[in-house]
Amino acid sequence: LVHHLNRDQFGPLDRATEISPRALLVYTVAKKLKAAGAQQLVIGSWELNVVACGVAAAVDLPVWQAAQSTAAALVKLRLMPVGLVGTRSDDEENFWKRCLRDHGIGALLPSVSDRAWIRTCLSERTAPEECRAGWIRIATELRHAGANTLVLCTPEANSYLRDEDVMLPLVCAAGQQVKAAVDAAGA
Repeated sequence: LVHHLNRDQFGPLDRATEISPRALLVYTVAKKLKAAGAQQLVIGSWELNVVACGVAAAVDLPVWQAAQSTAAALVKLRLMPVGLVGTRSDDEENFWKRCLRDHGIGALLPSVSDRAWIRTCLSERTAPEECRAGWIRIATELRHAGANTLVLCTPEANSYLRDEDVMLPLVCAAGQQVKAAVDAAGA
């Protein structure tokens, strides 16, 4: 079962109630999917991953989201500390840092200006060659700062970075999320 949500439906956080329209929207859709027979949920949107844990408890279904699945894989692989690249917002970045910290994983981040550049590259579809060169430079700086692996928080990062470019293992969050869901479904 698949349900597509339009980004325009998300809306801003209601500070008075602290209830995110994103969470309410995902909760509503999750309830519908469960009623239709879904046995687990895979949250594909990076913006919606930040509300995934609350949704799992509310609808009593396993919810596979990128940060949790990636953190679990990193613990097994013992590839720490990690360089964290490709978050699209401060909320998402904070969510990743919290999730990794909860798993005992130290995370190194690009500089504030490099994070802003990455977000611009992702949102404005900057020329691929320019993006690739910038991502390689940022990844190399994270390696020099002590990262033992790089977590690619967004699928687009796979277009710009390869293991051989930075001489570090790359862990694709989307791949880890899908692998965890498939493994759980097969169990």
